[in-house]
Amino acid sequence: VDGDLTKHGTCFCGHRVFSPEQIGQLVYDAVVVATVHFEAVQARLLSLGVALDRIEKGITEPKSGVHEGVPIQAWSYSPKVSIIMPVFNRENTLNRAILSVLRQSYENWELLVIDDGSTDQTVQVAESLAIREPRIRLLLGPHHGVSATRNSGLAVSMGELIAYLDSDNRWHPEYLRYMVTRFADDRKDCGYSGMNLIDEEKGEFRTWVPGYDRAQLEQMNFIDLNVFMHRRHLYAKYGGFDTGMTRLVDWDLILRYTRRHVPFVVRAVLADYFVSGRSNRISDNESFDLNYER
Repeated sequence: VDGDLTKHGTCFCGHRVFSPEQIGQLVYDAVVVATVHFEAVQARLLSLGVALDRIEKGITEPKSGVHEGVPIQAWSYSPKVSIIMPVFNRENTLNRAILSVLRQSYENWELLVIDDGSTDQTVQVAESLAIREPRIRLLLGPHHGVSATRNSGLAVSMGELIAYLDSDNRWHPEYLRYMVTRFADDRKDCGYSGMNLIDEEKGEFRTWVPGYDRAQLEQMNFIDLNVFMHRRHLYAKYGGFDTGMTRLVDWDLILRYTRRHVPFVVRAVLADYFVSGRSNRISDNESFDLNYER
């Protein structure tokens, strides 16, 4: 919900923007108020019969000095972000993923595309984009699996912050900017945002913005690597991905990195995760039980 008439009908952080009056005609679980004029919009919603416990304060642009607890000076914080993208036979989706990086509003990044011995046109797709963008670095190697491939990218990365994007998913243009501002607080070492879960075959999607719960994380992974970011020193301290595992490697790394470093949560939908319609998925080809035991 936003009180600005010019924003109605547009999208912000993956959500359609409505006026307070339009909300009365919809069925909803919660109303997210994404505006610096929160109190005024909340008052209008209450007058229209929206229950107080269904109104949530959402992410906003930095105009009034505070943005979800982020001081306005944090928006000038601009460390380099190294983006790790392993690829293996993803000629049909790689272009979409890389373009979502090129469209980021935050510009101080390097993208390491690490090919894991692809046999299709994946390398050619990456080369066609890298030749026009010096921030893209293409690394070639034999097929060693996703853990070794990501680790080879981590080993040569130069950023103070590390982010991950798989070659079949995409970020929204605000992802890096909203994540980086949180690291202006030197007490924060890692964090994650929300995302859309999109099933292209069924034409369905849902949003996923889970709060942090360590006990739950030890039972199942609810933090996706595509929206997880951390400082470089966590990699130096705890190591990279376990090459002895062929599946659940994201969960394993996140468990290690968050054990003593509670992650922040940016409560905004800043990425699209495609649930189905993908080829070469690790979860379709590798054993769950053997990797879960490890």
